[in-house]
Amino acid sequence: MYVANMFKAMKSASMQQEADFVKAGNPGLFQSTPKVTHDNWDRIQVLDVRTLLCTHVVKGSGCEWETAVEAICSSDVCRNVGDLFQNLKRVKRSVCRTTHATVLLFPRQRLIREAGIGMTDEGLIAFCGKRAVEFERYFINGEYDDRSIEDALKLYGSFYILEALQEKWSDAHMFKCNCPCCFQYAGCHHVVLATMVCDPSLVCPTKYLLSEIQARRKRGRPGARKGDKSDGESELESRERVDGPSTSMEEVSPLFHAYNVHVPEWSALQGRYSMETVESEDDEFAPDLSQRTASQKQASQQVCTEYCCCCGGCV
Repeated sequence: MYVANMFKAMKSASMQQEADFVKAGNPGLFQSTPKVTHDNWDRIQVLDVRTLLCTHVVKGSGCEWETAVEAICSSDVCRNVGDLFQNLKRVKRSVCRTTHATVLLFPRQRLIREAGIGMTDEGLIAFCGKRAVEFERYFINGEYDDRSIEDALKLYGSFYILEALQEKWSDAHMFKCNCPCCFQYAGCHHVVLATMVCDPSLVCPTKYLLSEIQARRKRGRPGARKGDKSDGESELESRERVDGPSTSMEEVSPLFHAYNVHVPEWSALQGRYSMETVESEDDEFAPDLSQRTASQKQASQQVCTEYCCCCGGCV
């Protein structure tokens, strides 16, 4: 009798809790709307301009996606980031995410660099397409072969998987991605760029364009605005106020290790340094120097000339 009464009470309590949750309007639902940050716009502008050309449709009908990206970012019509944004805004297309691009493979920059510099559009598409077919067969269809774990990890690191949302999270988030950034913030630059293909009305704000990026403070680098100071300068001044002047690199090295920055030269007199930002594991925000466009090199040299102590030695 005791056990029967106990189960009866537990069932009643569970039903009551369920009724309370329904009445409360599903309070456990994700309420916030993801936003496009300036970091997302920055990362889009350092991608290879032919990145969209290397995407692969895993699930989708028709060839509207392939036709659209070819009209947007082929070498004949797209030479730099400015051309890419203009084409994304002006090229007429009719791409539906839930019909034409339900599941996409988005190439990582390491794959495009592996293809080599100067490769034609047809060669680049063929190279990335072959790798995409292997990726789809191995990881999506589960058709495993005798490749080693190193080769499997290299293949897995070649693409991100984008899946179209039945109900978009925001006007700039029509897809979800399996990259770490999307897991953390419910959005990433891969999602934003793919959404721009589907929605021509989504454009990059003027203040986030490439010509304005150098005016904002970078990681470990002083900004272009007067009065901005780098992390190294602020740390050195703080230590001088407490311990007195110091030129020892060892005293400030923990700061640079924390910010993932390597400082080969240090000038205590000028308080400026030349530095190299170490590429992170996800190196899309730090492309190979040989892959940079002329406008990116010009902006980089302008900042280096003004703020580095290497007297124009940065390339």
